[in-house]
Amino acid sequence: MSLSLACSHAWRASALALVILSLPMPTWAQAAAPAPTDPTTAEPPGYREAIDEAIAEYSAGRYPEARALFTRAHALQPSARTLRGLGMAEFELRGYVEAARLLQEALSSTVRPLDGELRIATEALLARARGFIGRFALSLTPPELQLSVNGAPARVDADRTLTLPVGDHALYAQAAGYLPISHTLRVNGGENLSLNIALQKEQAAAVAAAPPATPPQEPPPGAVTPTSSVPPRDDEGGSIFSSPWFWTAAAVVVVGAGVGVGFLLLSEDAEAEAPHGGSTGVVLGGP
Repeated sequence: MSLSLACSHAWRASALALVILSLPMPTWAQAAAPAPTDPTTAEPPGYREAIDEAIAEYSAGRYPEARALFTRAHALQPSARTLRGLGMAEFELRGYVEAARLLQEALSSTVRPLDGELRIATEALLARARGFIGRFALSLTPPELQLSVNGAPARVDADRTLTLPVGDHALYAQAAGYLPISHTLRVNGGENLSLNIALQKEQAAAVAAAPPATPPQEPPPGAVTPTSSVPPRDDEGGSIFSSPWFWTAAAVVVVGAGVGVGFLLLSEDAEAEAPHGGSTGVVLGGP
């Protein structure tokens, strides 16, 4: 074989190899190639079993069991799907504050995010949950004020928002050196209001409550005193009780006293009939 013929065969072999390498991979080769691993879809052992059991318990109306199983699945692999399951179980258990928090986290999660009809249904359930809670932006004086709700420390969010379910709630606020106050706050659902709680210092309250000192005064001339046994007389020698001016003045005093008593009773009745908290339930009274 001549040198030129050998070189021609070598060139042809190299060209054929380049053509083969440039062709697309056959279907059977693509199927045999390992697929890339997605850490968000790889389910740990026990996760699928917990999810299936949670869905079965939820469908049967056994919501505490469903919540426990969704909690187990969330501990194994937290995602928007497990948060949604937990929020749905809390809603059925009437834990509307926690349900709203979980459903909002589910909508915000980027791990196996909710989309399509699943997201629309979750947004609708979140709107229903918010209709059964009230949100109150707190303004506290002093800032170190300790607030309790129904005998337990208040759960305040990072943005100083207090979220409560519908119903009446006993609030109690206290701080060192201040007079504590208590109030019943009624939540009707859907509120988004400001709640200002200001305590009064003990020393200032004591000074304000002390009655003012009044110097002793001498009785005016002719006034009736406990030591007087004879009724005073007017300038013409008659008894003061026979003077028409005396009875006119007495009538005015009696009528004035009657008006004062009537005003006091009306005020007390008005206070007794006033509902706790009004229509918003955010006005705190004194101790």
